[in-house]
Amino acid sequence: MDPIEAADIQSALQNLLGTTKDVAFEYEVAKGTEKLQGFVSLIKRAVVTYEDGIGEKKEVRLIVKMPPVSEHQLSYTKGSDFHQRECDFFNSAVPILERNFKNSPASFPLVKCYLANERAVILEDLCASRHEIVSKPLSSTNYCSLEYIYIEMVFQQLALFHSASVGTNWPKVLPLIQVDGLFEGHGRNMMEPRIKNGALFVAEVLRLEFPDAFKKYSEWLSTGEFYNRIVDLCKPSQHRRNCLCHGDMWENNVMFRFDKDRQVKINKKKARRVLFSMVYSFYFCKSHDKRPESSNQKLREQQISPI
Repeated sequence: MDPIEAADIQSALQNLLGTTKDVAFEYEVAKGTEKLQGFVSLIKRAVVTYEDGIGEKKEVRLIVKMPPVSEHQLSYTKGSDFHQRECDFFNSAVPILERNFKNSPASFPLVKCYLANERAVILEDLCASRHEIVSKPLSSTNYCSLEYIYIEMVFQQLALFHSASVGTNWPKVLPLIQVDGLFEGHGRNMMEPRIKNGALFVAEVLRLEFPDAFKKYSEWLSTGEFYNRIVDLCKPSQHRRNCLCHGDMWENNVMFRFDKDRQVKINKKKARRVLFSMVYSFYFCKSHDKRPESSNQKLREQQISPI
Protein backbone atom coordinates (compact mmCIF):
# COMPACT_ATOMS: atom_id res chain seq x y z
CA MET A 1 0.00 0.00 0.00
CA ASP A 2 1.55 3.28 -1.09
CA PRO A 3 2.10 5.78 1.74
CA ILE A 4 0.58 9.23 1.81
CA GLU A 5 3.23 11.80 0.92
CA ALA A 6 3.99 14.13 3.85
CA ALA A 7 4.52 16.94 1.33
CA ASP A 8 0.93 16.51 0.14
CA ILE A 9 -0.38 16.73 3.71
CA GLN A 10 1.72 19.88 4.15
CA SER A 11 0.25 21.49 1.03
CA ALA A 12 -3.28 20.52 2.02
CA LEU A 13 -2.81 22.02 5.49
CA GLN A 14 -1.49 25.26 4.00
CA ASN A 15 -4.54 25.51 1.73
CA LEU A 16 -6.89 24.68 4.59
CA LEU A 17 -5.33 27.32 6.87
CA GLY A 18 -4.80 29.90 4.14
CA THR A 19 -1.06 30.23 4.65
CA THR A 20 2.11 29.80 2.61
CA LYS A 21 4.26 29.11 5.68
CA ASP A 22 5.29 25.58 6.64
CA VAL A 23 3.04 24.04 9.28
CA ALA A 24 4.42 21.71 11.95
CA PHE A 25 2.34 18.54 11.98
CA GLU A 26 2.23 14.80 12.49
CA TYR A 27 -0.34 12.36 11.19
CA GLU A 28 -1.71 8.85 11.39
CA VAL A 29 -3.26 6.89 8.54
CA ALA A 30 -6.42 4.83 8.97
CA LYS A 31 -8.84 2.97 6.74
CA GLY A 32 -10.78 5.41 4.62
CA THR A 33 -14.26 3.90 4.84
CA GLU A 34 -15.85 1.40 7.18
CA LYS A 35 -18.86 0.32 5.11
CA LEU A 36 -17.62 0.72 1.54
CA GLN A 37 -14.28 0.91 -0.22
CA GLY A 38 -13.74 3.15 -3.20
CA PHE A 39 -14.65 1.70 -6.57
CA VAL A 40 -11.99 3.50 -8.62
CA SER A 41 -9.79 4.97 -5.85
CA LEU A 42 -7.70 3.87 -2.91
CA ILE A 43 -9.30 5.78 -0.03
CA LYS A 44 -7.51 6.53 3.24
CA ARG A 45 -8.20 8.75 6.23
CA ALA A 46 -5.44 10.96 7.66
CA VAL A 47 -5.75 12.19 11.25
CA VAL A 48 -3.47 15.23 11.34
CA THR A 49 -2.28 17.06 14.46
CA TYR A 50 -0.76 20.47 13.76
CA GLU A 51 0.33 23.63 15.55
CA ASP A 52 -1.61 26.80 14.85
CA GLY A 53 -0.13 30.30 14.73
CA ILE A 54 0.09 30.61 18.51
CA GLY A 55 1.58 27.18 19.15
CA GLU A 56 -1.61 25.37 20.17
CA LYS A 57 -2.13 21.85 18.89
CA LYS A 58 -5.24 21.14 16.85
CA GLU A 59 -6.57 18.13 14.99
CA VAL A 60 -8.11 17.84 11.55
CA ARG A 61 -9.33 14.75 9.72
CA LEU A 62 -8.80 14.43 5.99
CA ILE A 63 -9.86 11.95 3.33
CA VAL A 64 -7.10 11.03 0.89
CA LYS A 65 -8.07 9.49 -2.45
CA MET A 66 -5.22 7.93 -4.40
CA PRO A 67 -4.94 6.01 -7.68
CA PRO A 68 -5.85 2.36 -7.02
CA VAL A 69 -3.27 -0.35 -6.40
CA SER A 70 -5.38 -3.46 -5.76
CA GLU A 71 -5.72 -6.03 -8.53
CA HIS A 72 -9.52 -5.85 -8.34
CA GLN A 73 -9.64 -2.07 -8.78
CA LEU A 74 -6.98 -2.08 -11.48
CA SER A 75 -9.05 -4.56 -13.48
CA TYR A 76 -11.68 -1.82 -13.78
CA THR A 77 -9.48 1.25 -14.01
CA LYS A 78 -6.28 0.22 -15.82
CA GLY A 79 -5.81 2.52 -18.79
CA SER A 80 -8.51 4.90 -17.58
CA ASP A 81 -8.16 8.47 -16.36
CA PHE A 82 -10.59 8.60 -13.43
CA HIS A 83 -8.07 10.13 -11.03
CA GLN A 84 -7.03 12.82 -13.51
CA ARG A 85 -10.68 13.65 -14.20
CA GLU A 86 -11.24 14.25 -10.51
CA CYS A 87 -8.15 16.45 -10.27
CA ASP A 88 -9.30 18.46 -13.28
CA PHE A 89 -12.72 18.94 -11.71
CA PHE A 90 -11.42 20.37 -8.45
CA ASN A 91 -8.63 22.42 -10.05
CA SER A 92 -10.45 23.77 -13.11
CA ALA A 93 -14.22 23.41 -12.70
CA VAL A 94 -14.86 24.24 -9.05
CA PRO A 95 -13.50 27.83 -9.27
CA ILE A 96 -15.91 28.49 -12.17
CA LEU A 97 -18.85 26.92 -10.35
CA GLU A 98 -18.19 28.97 -7.24
CA ARG A 99 -18.01 32.20 -9.25
CA ASN A 100 -21.29 31.35 -10.94
CA PHE A 101 -23.05 30.44 -7.74
CA LYS A 102 -25.28 33.28 -6.59
CA ASN A 103 -25.37 32.60 -2.86
CA SER A 104 -22.64 32.32 -0.26
CA PRO A 105 -19.82 29.97 -1.34
CA ALA A 106 -20.20 28.32 2.07
CA SER A 107 -23.59 27.04 0.90
CA PHE A 108 -22.28 25.52 -2.31
CA PRO A 109 -22.97 21.76 -2.12
CA LEU A 110 -19.47 20.42 -2.68
CA VAL A 111 -17.03 18.71 -0.40
CA LYS A 112 -14.00 20.96 0.24
CA CYS A 113 -10.84 19.93 -1.60
CA TYR A 114 -7.47 21.06 -0.23
CA LEU A 115 -5.18 19.42 -2.81
CA ALA A 116 -5.55 17.58 -6.11
CA ASN A 117 -2.48 16.29 -7.92
CA GLU A 118 -1.29 13.12 -9.66
CA ARG A 119 -0.62 11.41 -6.31
CA ALA A 120 -3.67 12.30 -4.24
CA VAL A 121 -6.92 14.21 -3.91
CA ILE A 122 -7.19 15.44 -0.31
CA LEU A 123 -10.67 16.34 0.92
CA GLU A 124 -12.39 17.37 4.11
CA ASP A 125 -13.59 14.38 6.12
CA LEU A 126 -17.36 14.76 6.24
CA CYS A 127 -17.61 12.09 8.93
CA ALA A 128 -15.87 14.54 11.26
CA SER A 129 -18.91 16.82 10.94
CA ARG A 130 -21.30 13.90 11.54
CA HIS A 131 -22.22 13.20 7.91
CA GLU A 132 -23.20 9.62 7.16
CA ILE A 133 -23.87 7.35 4.21
CA VAL A 134 -27.39 6.03 4.72
CA SER A 135 -27.16 2.98 2.47
CA LYS A 136 -25.63 -0.43 3.03
CA PRO A 137 -22.81 -2.35 1.28
CA LEU A 138 -23.19 -3.00 -2.44
CA SER A 139 -24.41 -6.56 -1.86
CA SER A 140 -27.58 -5.25 -0.21
CA THR A 141 -28.38 -2.10 -2.20
CA ASN A 142 -31.18 -3.89 -4.06
CA TYR A 143 -33.02 -4.00 -0.74
CA CYS A 144 -32.21 -0.49 0.47
CA SER A 145 -33.75 2.61 -1.08
CA LEU A 146 -33.61 6.21 0.08
CA GLU A 147 -36.79 7.62 1.59
CA TYR A 148 -38.57 10.50 -0.16
CA ILE A 149 -37.16 13.15 2.19
CA TYR A 150 -33.60 12.17 1.22
CA ILE A 151 -34.41 12.25 -2.49
CA GLU A 152 -35.93 15.71 -2.03
CA MET A 153 -32.75 17.06 -0.45
CA VAL A 154 -30.57 15.51 -3.13
CA PHE A 155 -32.66 17.12 -5.87
CA GLN A 156 -32.42 20.53 -4.20
CA GLN A 157 -28.64 20.30 -4.12
CA LEU A 158 -28.40 18.97 -7.67
CA ALA A 159 -30.46 21.96 -8.79
CA LEU A 160 -27.90 24.32 -7.22
CA PHE A 161 -25.05 22.43 -8.85
CA HIS A 162 -26.76 22.44 -12.25
CA SER A 163 -27.68 26.13 -12.08
CA ALA A 164 -24.08 27.08 -11.34
CA SER A 165 -22.88 25.16 -14.39
CA VAL A 166 -25.28 26.43 -17.07
CA GLY A 167 -23.68 28.61 -19.74
CA THR A 168 -20.13 27.22 -19.50
CA ASN A 169 -18.48 25.25 -22.30
CA TRP A 170 -17.49 22.33 -20.09
CA PRO A 171 -15.83 20.18 -22.78
CA LYS A 172 -13.42 23.09 -23.25
CA VAL A 173 -12.76 23.42 -19.51
CA LEU A 174 -12.61 19.65 -18.93
CA PRO A 175 -11.44 18.07 -22.21
CA LEU A 176 -11.45 14.54 -20.78
CA ILE A 177 -15.24 14.50 -20.41
CA GLN A 178 -15.62 14.48 -24.18
CA VAL A 179 -15.10 10.72 -23.86
CA ASP A 180 -17.37 9.07 -21.31
CA GLY A 181 -15.15 7.37 -18.74
CA LEU A 182 -17.61 4.57 -18.04
CA PHE A 183 -19.27 3.74 -21.37
CA GLU A 184 -16.45 4.60 -23.77
CA GLY A 185 -12.69 4.11 -23.84
CA HIS A 186 -11.36 1.55 -21.36
CA GLY A 187 -14.66 1.55 -19.48
CA ARG A 188 -16.43 0.17 -22.54
CA ASN A 189 -14.53 -3.12 -22.17
CA MET A 190 -16.15 -3.53 -18.75
CA MET A 191 -19.62 -2.09 -19.38
CA GLU A 192 -20.54 -3.22 -22.90
CA PRO A 193 -20.65 -7.00 -22.28
CA ARG A 194 -22.55 -6.52 -19.02
CA ILE A 195 -25.17 -4.24 -20.54
CA LYS A 196 -25.49 -6.35 -23.67
CA ASN A 197 -25.99 -9.52 -21.63
CA GLY A 198 -28.67 -7.78 -19.57
CA ALA A 199 -30.36 -6.49 -22.72
CA LEU A 200 -30.32 -9.96 -24.29
CA PHE A 201 -32.01 -11.37 -21.20
CA VAL A 202 -34.77 -8.74 -21.39
CA ALA A 203 -35.08 -9.25 -25.15
CA GLU A 204 -35.60 -12.98 -24.68
CA VAL A 205 -38.32 -12.41 -22.08
CA LEU A 206 -40.10 -9.98 -24.42
CA ARG A 207 -39.79 -12.41 -27.32
CA LEU A 208 -41.26 -15.32 -25.37
CA GLU A 209 -43.90 -13.54 -23.30
CA PHE A 210 -45.00 -10.78 -25.68
CA PRO A 211 -44.14 -12.01 -29.19
CA ASP A 212 -46.55 -9.67 -30.95
CA ALA A 213 -46.66 -6.53 -28.80
CA PHE A 214 -42.91 -6.06 -28.29
CA LYS A 215 -41.34 -7.80 -31.28
CA LYS A 216 -39.51 -4.71 -32.58
CA TYR A 217 -38.16 -3.87 -29.10
CA SER A 218 -36.93 -7.41 -28.61
CA GLU A 219 -35.12 -7.30 -31.93
CA TRP A 220 -33.61 -3.87 -31.18
CA LEU A 221 -32.34 -4.95 -27.76
CA SER A 222 -30.58 -7.87 -29.43
CA THR A 223 -28.46 -5.62 -31.64
CA GLY A 224 -25.31 -3.63 -30.95
CA GLU A 225 -27.29 -0.48 -31.71
CA PHE A 226 -28.78 -0.65 -28.23
CA TYR A 227 -25.42 -0.06 -26.53
CA ASN A 228 -24.46 2.65 -29.01
CA ARG A 229 -27.69 4.45 -28.15
CA ILE A 230 -26.69 4.45 -24.48
CA VAL A 231 -23.36 6.03 -25.44
CA ASP A 232 -25.22 8.69 -27.47
CA LEU A 233 -27.36 9.54 -24.44
CA CYS A 234 -24.17 10.24 -22.48
CA LYS A 235 -23.24 13.04 -24.88
CA PRO A 236 -24.34 16.70 -24.67
CA SER A 237 -27.60 17.37 -26.48
CA GLN A 238 -27.66 19.61 -29.55
CA HIS A 239 -31.27 20.58 -28.88
CA ARG A 240 -31.66 20.85 -25.10
CA ARG A 241 -29.94 22.71 -22.31
CA ASN A 242 -26.82 20.98 -21.01
CA CYS A 243 -25.08 21.36 -17.68
CA LEU A 244 -22.32 19.71 -15.69
CA CYS A 245 -23.84 16.56 -14.17
CA HIS A 246 -22.62 14.44 -11.31
CA GLY A 247 -22.37 11.33 -13.48
CA ASP A 248 -22.78 8.73 -10.73
CA MET A 249 -25.53 10.07 -8.49
CA TRP A 250 -26.78 7.21 -6.35
CA GLU A 251 -27.23 6.57 -2.66
CA ASN A 252 -23.66 5.48 -1.84
CA ASN A 253 -22.29 8.77 -3.24
CA VAL A 254 -24.38 11.02 -0.99
CA MET A 255 -23.78 11.83 2.67
CA PHE A 256 -26.33 13.34 5.07
CA ARG A 257 -25.96 15.13 8.37
CA PHE A 258 -29.68 14.95 9.07
CA ASP A 259 -30.11 18.70 9.16
CA LYS A 260 -30.39 21.45 6.58
CA ASP A 261 -26.92 20.84 5.11
CA ARG A 262 -26.37 18.33 2.32
CA GLN A 263 -23.02 17.43 0.84
CA VAL A 264 -22.62 15.71 -2.51
CA LYS A 265 -19.55 13.62 -3.24
CA ILE A 266 -18.16 14.33 -6.70
CA ASN A 267 -16.29 11.59 -8.51
CA LYS A 268 -17.52 11.25 -12.08
CA LYS A 269 -18.55 14.37 -13.97
CA LYS A 270 -20.41 14.59 -17.24
CA ALA A 271 -21.73 17.34 -19.48
CA ARG A 272 -25.26 16.19 -20.18
CA ARG A 273 -28.90 17.08 -20.33
CA VAL A 274 -30.16 18.22 -16.93
CA LEU A 275 -32.76 15.45 -16.84
CA PHE A 276 -30.05 12.77 -16.88
CA SER A 277 -29.06 13.24 -13.22
CA MET A 278 -32.70 13.24 -12.16
CA VAL A 279 -33.51 9.97 -13.91
CA TYR A 280 -30.25 8.37 -12.74
CA SER A 281 -31.05 9.25 -9.12
CA PHE A 282 -34.54 7.81 -9.28
CA TYR A 283 -33.50 4.51 -10.78
CA PHE A 284 -30.62 3.95 -8.38
CA CYS A 285 -32.21 5.36 -5.21
CA LYS A 286 -35.93 4.56 -5.46
CA SER A 287 -37.61 1.18 -5.68
CA HIS A 288 -39.83 0.54 -8.71
CA ASP A 289 -43.12 0.98 -6.84
CA LYS A 290 -42.05 4.31 -5.29
CA ARG A 291 -40.85 6.12 -8.43
CA PRO A 292 -44.17 7.23 -9.99
CA GLU A 293 -45.51 8.91 -6.85
CA SER A 294 -42.63 11.38 -6.61
CA SER A 295 -41.07 11.68 -10.08
CA ASN A 296 -43.48 14.20 -11.59
CA GLN A 297 -43.34 16.44 -8.52
CA LYS A 298 -39.55 16.48 -8.55
CA LEU A 299 -39.44 17.29 -12.24
CA ARG A 300 -41.81 20.21 -11.70
CA GLU A 301 -39.60 21.54 -8.92
CA GLN A 302 -36.65 21.43 -11.32
CA GLN A 303 -38.81 23.15 -13.98
CA ILE A 304 -37.94 20.42 -16.45
CA SER A 305 -40.44 18.96 -18.88
CA PRO A 306 -40.36 15.14 -19.00
CA ILE A 307 -39.07 13.73 -22.28
